[in-house]
Amino acid sequence: MKLFSLSLLILISTIGFAQKKPKQQEVKAVIKLDQSINKAGNVMPGEGDYYLIYNEESYFVKLSEGKVSREQLKAVLGTKTTFEVIFDNGLWDTDDPNVQSRIGNYVGIINIHTP
Repeated sequence: MKLFSLSLLILISTIGFAQKKPKQQEVKAVIKLDQSINKAGNVMPGEGDYYLIYNEESYFVKLSEGKVSREQLKAVLGTKTTFEVIFDNGLWDTDDPNVQSRIGNYVGIINIHTP
């Protein structure tokens, strides 16, 4: 029984480490700012949400997954810029699966290359 439990533990640990980690890449894209709208379709108060427009697709910018600030994004708003990013899919507003959140493709911006 101990051998089975140990084998199961090793198998589960191996699966956890084998999961794909999103890869960092460099892209030329544009940042836009839109009003925040929750899952119910209601406009939320505040500045709004940033989106990265890349290859004609719009990706939510999840600030908690990156290393840039709102101020840095404002500085390049609407300008084609080179970014170091990580594309991923999941919860946008929170990392807690017990809290209601918008969900889908998003991007974490690691760095902005300004000319």
